[in-house]
Amino acid sequence: MSFKTMSTPWKGLFIIFFITYGIASYWMFYPYKPFVIDGDIKILNPGKKVAPGGRLIYEMKVDKRMPLPAVIHKQLINHYIVTYSSITGNVPVGKRIMRVSILIPQYASAGQYKLRWEGIYHVNPIRDISVIGSSEEFTVTGKCIDHKVKE
Repeated sequence: MSFKTMSTPWKGLFIIFFITYGIASYWMFYPYKPFVIDGDIKILNPGKKVAPGGRLIYEMKVDKRMPLPAVIHKQLINHYIVTYSSITGNVPVGKRIMRVSILIPQYASAGQYKLRWEGIYHVNPIRDISVIGSSEEFTVTGKCIDHKVKE
């Protein structure tokens, strides 16, 4: 059976099938890059040290290419993993340097850590893109440092 000999309703279904197949293929295989992290995440704390209960300050050089919100997951990775609550965030499209801080939990044990940052972007109805960044190593000290200003 050739396309010319098909009845009109079958021709319509045949065309709709191939259009749908083409769109789904595009959505599945197009190399989306909604957000690009340039290099490692840089730790800005003096001596790359932070105490439990203190703030870890870090910097990311990024290029946001699509105006999409992201679900952001952060983890501190050592011999165990500390996972922070997920948040939804959206920054304007363009290149920028982002400076961010997170609170190190009081229960974090002393040792060498890395920060893992992951943003999940919903780029179309059938696909999510995950962008992952990792920091240089930093040290969580064994004691809580008092950050109050002395008079």
